[in-house]
Amino acid sequence: MGFRPSSPGSLRRVACRGRSCQPAVGIALILVLWVLVLLTVMAGSFVYAVHGNTRLAANIVGSARAQALADGGVERGVYELLGPPGDPAGWAANGQPHVFTLAGTPIRVTLTYESGKIDINLAPVALLAGLLRSVGLPVDRAAALAQAIDAWRQPPTQAGLASAQPSAAADARGPFQSVDALLEVPGVTPELFRRLVPLITVYSGQPGVNTAIAPAGVLLALPGADPAQVQAYLAQRRQDWTNRQPVPAFPQAGSYGNAQTGASIGVRSEVALADGVSFVRDAVVQITGARGNPVNYLAWREGDARRVSAAAPAR
Repeated sequence: MGFRPSSPGSLRRVACRGRSCQPAVGIALILVLWVLVLLTVMAGSFVYAVHGNTRLAANIVGSARAQALADGGVERGVYELLGPPGDPAGWAANGQPHVFTLAGTPIRVTLTYESGKIDINLAPVALLAGLLRSVGLPVDRAAALAQAIDAWRQPPTQAGLASAQPSAAADARGPFQSVDALLEVPGVTPELFRRLVPLITVYSGQPGVNTAIAPAGVLLALPGADPAQVQAYLAQRRQDWTNRQPVPAFPQAGSYGNAQTGASIGVRSEVALADGVSFVRDAVVQITGARGNPVNYLAWREGDARRVSAAAPAR
């Protein structure tokens, strides 16, 4: 007598004999649903992570590209500075922007003699106070902070170094080696420093400023200057530049004016990509004219991308 397999129905009846199968079926269904939910969450998390990593990689690539283009803009600016003197097609270091296209991207380069800025090592206290007022500080606070900057930049004295008071040496830090060192002075906040950076230098070697190339913020810092006078002078200066005429000194500069240009030039290169990524390179170079080493790089730093100007059409 051979083995006769039971039918599926009979097996189910044996398994479910004496109790209902409905609770077991319901639990199995719930487990399946939870597994599906878990797999959906895992898949969503994976997709989100991949998307985030892709965007991060794209941002890194975009930032690297913008930085490389900005650095190329600095090199183009230096190349123009080394051109023949008096070349009408050359780029003047007068703070006017020059725009060119590299790899399909407009790059805005500005060349400015450092003598058009306020040297924080040599500027008189009154000029420092005017500078601080021009960037928004109240008169009393500007005067106090100007005195603090003056005390900070004084060279250490033998008496101060030998003093038993720790503050004596701390108050005599010596000349600023870079504009970034100004942040060490108590009262100079990062936001205040951001407003000051375009107007200050440690490379002009002059107590005054060359008003023929000084930016508006520097002209407003001159004691006795008012906004109406500055705007009128800037308009006349632009016209003189356009007509290739000599630019007279700012009449209100007085003893704070200086006609020397110097050999140190600030180079600012700005890049803004189509995807919104931007980068600014600020450099200071010194034209030596020496064979084999015609340029010394005095400073090389990342600039404030919030000050990126809208690029004009390339020319």
